[in-house]
Amino acid sequence: MAEKIKEELLSSFHQQFSENQNHLQTIFIQFLSAVLVILTGYGYVYSNTSSGADFYNLSSFPGLHDVKSFALLHLIGSFLVAQIILGLLITLILNIGYGFRRDQMVVYNIRQKYLGPEFQLEIFGTKSFDPRNQPINVFLPEFNRNFVYAMAIIQALLLGSLFWFLHKASHYSLLGDWGLTVLIFLPFIWTFIVHNIYWQKYKSVCHTQKN
Repeated sequence: MAEKIKEELLSSFHQQFSENQNHLQTIFIQFLSAVLVILTGYGYVYSNTSSGADFYNLSSFPGLHDVKSFALLHLIGSFLVAQIILGLLITLILNIGYGFRRDQMVVYNIRQKYLGPEFQLEIFGTKSFDPRNQPINVFLPEFNRNFVYAMAIIQALLLGSLFWFLHKASHYSLLGDWGLTVLIFLPFIWTFIVHNIYWQKYKSVCHTQKN
């Protein structure tokens, strides 16, 4: 009976591995497409906004319908939309990564019970398939972690590009328009908050005494 359970567990792992690889490839393409669309939209507005642009109104050439410059409000709005979408993607990836670790912990306990520590060590090793007690910087699976950090870097670059532009703008003051400044920072701050939320959830499930 015990041998049959071992065979079923190993067979199910092999099938699960193949399914996970295909799923990760699909997610990578979807997220990459979303990020490219976000950057294209923000980049278009950014490149078509002048430092002397009006805060609310489009600036255009007299007698022509072509837009000379978007308003600062359009630039800030496109930035916030891009940041919010990136924040939602980061939250989704954190949720998927935490769910994987949670389920991995259940599977780990099942393997410990039915395969035994020695046989599990021989087949699965000590690190890749042990979800317990990971530090905050690597508690997510590597695929999810790389995505989260990459999009957080993109968020930081967008934030830097916007403030570089607004520093030269004549209709915006970093301290004078402090309410808007706080609003601009909120999506980036949310990334740190939600990362800590899922870190706490991970610790409550996967921080145990190692064997």
